[in-house]
Amino acid sequence: MNSQKTALKEALNKAYTTLSPYADSQRWESDSNLFHLESIIKNVSKNDQIIDVGCGIGILVLALKNLGYSVRGIDRYVFEANNSYGIDDIENLKKIWKKEGLEISSGDLFTSNQNASFDVVLSVAVIEHQKDLKGFIQNLISFVKKDGKVYIATPNVSNFLNRLRMLLGRAPTSNIDPFFRAGESFNGHWREYTVFELEKVAKISNLEIIEARNTQTTKPHFNTNFKKWHVSLARLGGYIFPGTGDTNYIWMKK
Repeated sequence: MNSQKTALKEALNKAYTTLSPYADSQRWESDSNLFHLESIIKNVSKNDQIIDVGCGIGILVLALKNLGYSVRGIDRYVFEANNSYGIDDIENLKKIWKKEGLEISSGDLFTSNQNASFDVVLSVAVIEHQKDLKGFIQNLISFVKKDGKVYIATPNVSNFLNRLRMLLGRAPTSNIDPFFRAGESFNGHWREYTVFELEKVAKISNLEIIEARNTQTTKPHFNTNFKKWHVSLARLGGYIFPGTGDTNYIWMKK
């Protein structure tokens, strides 16, 4: 492992540890977050002002701060106790943020007034939760200056496991029960995307595409829980077969 990747891994692990116990249930995403950090540091300068939109409890925000980047976050659902992403004892989490010098504010992307003051806007695993795609993109890019960069990462609707599900006659996503029960208050995945669709959205929005790709970010983990082996086998397939990785991402320029 090279020294840069070691530094990224240490910064990320420190973020998870610092934000414990709130981050404990999200440790399974550490492979993905490590990939995002690698992508971000390749495209962002330490002189840039960065905002992570939909930052959750602030894992990436803190990891980037640990690496010396100027970053703040904004989120809505983590501040609301009546949803699956909310933190019941948010005041204790705020104490951790304050101790670490993190700026994480409560805000709704669709109602926050922005003045295009950031060089880079990050959006990881957020776009799939939006039912108003056009409004989401327009509001997202309102955070960033002219010639600034936008990073969107999202689950790949055509990943290897979803393709297997389709072959068996099943829907690629399995959220029909919460989708039906929650109605308008549903905050799960309204829609997932392909790389081609992310590129199409960028072009419609008059954004320059810097890079758009599919990748497998989560490693397979074979253990004694044989019922989960199909998930690890699908992750292995994501490394082997082009376009079937679990994550699509795009870097764009305003």
